[in-house]
Amino acid sequence: MQFTLCFVILPPKFIQVSFGKEIYTLLLQHDIVIIPGLGAFVSEYRPAEISDESDEIKPPSKTISFNGQLKNNDGLLVGHIAEKLHISHFNALVRIEKERDEMLFKLDKGDEVFVEGVGTLSHNEQGEIVFEASEEENMLLDSFGLGAMSISEPEPVEIPEEETVETTEEETAVVEEEQQKAEPEVSEPEPQQEEPVTKEPVVEEPEIKEEKQAVQTKEKEAKKRKPWLFLLIIIPLLAVSVFIYLKGFNNTNGDEEEMLPPTKTTEELTIEQAPVAVDTASTDSVLIAAEDSTLAADTTQNIPEAVEMTTEEQDSMKYYLVGGSFSVKENADNYLLELQQKGYEAFHVGKKGRFFIVGIAGYKTFSEADAAKVKYMEDNPGSEVWVYRK
Repeated sequence: MQFTLCFVILPPKFIQVSFGKEIYTLLLQHDIVIIPGLGAFVSEYRPAEISDESDEIKPPSKTISFNGQLKNNDGLLVGHIAEKLHISHFNALVRIEKERDEMLFKLDKGDEVFVEGVGTLSHNEQGEIVFEASEEENMLLDSFGLGAMSISEPEPVEIPEEETVETTEEETAVVEEEQQKAEPEVSEPEPQQEEPVTKEPVVEEPEIKEEKQAVQTKEKEAKKRKPWLFLLIIIPLLAVSVFIYLKGFNNTNGDEEEMLPPTKTTEELTIEQAPVAVDTASTDSVLIAAEDSTLAADTTQNIPEAVEMTTEEQDSMKYYLVGGSFSVKENADNYLLELQQKGYEAFHVGKKGRFFIVGIAGYKTFSEADAAKVKYMEDNPGSEVWVYRK
């Protein structure tokens, strides 16, 4: 007996990757997507080209290839799956490695592994992984919606001409006679006299007229009331706004009057002083007033007459050590009294604009006035007196 061995070659099976959609989505936005331990899908830009076979211009696209040398985990695929499935990166990596081992097992058996939208992986005769890209998908987002366009000129379409049938004169005459015999004689009908139609006059009922008049009168009254309603709305608003304005104006005046007495304001004066000196007279005045507020309150009623320098003294003095300037005369007198009670021979330098200037001492030269200012600031730390040239 002889036995015959028959070998049946089965076609390879297609195994689909479970995370093929994720790889496809990442390739739309990135150039390289790595499957840890297996390899990487690499996309390259391909410009528009003319096909030699079909004379068509193909739009720009991406060519996908597989590189088995890039196996290190770059975290891109792991992070995408972890975010999509709401799991940790460790669990996502475990799932990818499990799927990778399954892919390698199927490839070793000779099956083909299909990555959805990307292409197919298989083993060649040497046992190397071979990749065949899918030509159906254009993965370049800039070319979305663009198709191939033919560059060949369209061939002109010939329109067939209608054949003209020539008829002889005899045939046309016979046809006309037959048509006349076939047509029956039709007698024209006698014209009928049209009966005159009398239109009945349309009489409006009195109720309808009254309703129209009532509606018209109401519309007129409504039109007359509109301007009065407008005035009734505008007049109260104007009155309220005027009242608020006047009230605010009075309040601001009252606040200014209340704030004037304790305030000491300096004016922009022509001052010659050392470069280190700073014009902060108002701050010094407030500090002095705060320290001796009790003394000033007790002696406000008995303010002595303002000490004025004689004309000769003022002419001889060109530089003054100024303690403060005030817009209210009473505040200047109070500050003058405080300085005198501290032992200084204070005096009124005069009025500059709307400010009353209170001087501590007068000098003929700037160096003397500047030295006095330094001495005064040493005796009164925090004071901000300045030298004023009259």
